[in-house]
Amino acid sequence: MESYMCLTWMLLCLLLRPSATQNPAPEGVLNCCEGDVLFLLDSSGSVSSYEYSRMLTFLSELVLPFSLGEDQVRIGLLQVGTKPSLEFGFDTHNTQSSLQGALRNTKALRGDTNTVEALRIAKERVLTPGVADGARAGLPRVLVWLTDGVKPGDVVGPMAELQEEGVAVLVVSTGHGNYQVLRRVVTPPADDHLYFVDIDDMSIITEDLRNAIIEIIRAERINVRDVSTNSATLQWRPCSVRFDGLLRGPLWSTSNGRNRRWWRRWNWDQSKHQWWSVPETNPICLIPVQPG
Repeated sequence: MESYMCLTWMLLCLLLRPSATQNPAPEGVLNCCEGDVLFLLDSSGSVSSYEYSRMLTFLSELVLPFSLGEDQVRIGLLQVGTKPSLEFGFDTHNTQSSLQGALRNTKALRGDTNTVEALRIAKERVLTPGVADGARAGLPRVLVWLTDGVKPGDVVGPMAELQEEGVAVLVVSTGHGNYQVLRRVVTPPADDHLYFVDIDDMSIITEDLRNAIIEIIRAERINVRDVSTNSATLQWRPCSVRFDGLLRGPLWSTSNGRNRRWWRRWNWDQSKHQWWSVPETNPICLIPVQPG
């Protein structure tokens, strides 16, 4: 039984992996991810009021498609100034309306660019699993740093510590200085995780940055539950892909002495993102295929 279960898991992971030939996700909420994303926003005196407003608009549009909540994506915001401020942690906003309202009401800190202190707060109070309002254990953690690139400080060491603890670091810079420093702090590959863009052109990187975040926090767990001699349910998050039709193949079996039952015909329930099946005895071995 255990060997069949292991084989089943391997086959399902291969079968249900999204591919480039499948239809893109429909517009609207992205119910594909599960992870904690902290935005580190430079609001020091080197960032003008206009630049700051553009950064907030960019951030608002970037996170808008995500579905928020305990079992999905959670967003935090930490601002950089003389005294960095955690505007809200991961447990604060579970709906887009709440999050978008908070972003609209966020005010700049001004003062010095104390990024090192901000990273200390990020590590100790936000990105460490188990702390109040902090990250969830066992799920991806992402730090997205939005900066003007001016006087980043001695950030290489603190960023390296975060990466050693499993935090993925992405950087967006609206300036063109300190390239080597910023390149050193991002999680490889730098080509996918480091963005230099003019303040008035930030929208052109929105989709690329969002996709980079999705690649890190995409939820691909598959759960086979409610297994009995009469039925079984296969459940997973849709991962930006919609499936329709039937999934065929000898994908699951139970055995009771010499009586073995196979599930080889799975029916898709779009409303619940579930496959369901009933067992068949003495099945014909079919090549497993993804329904289109």
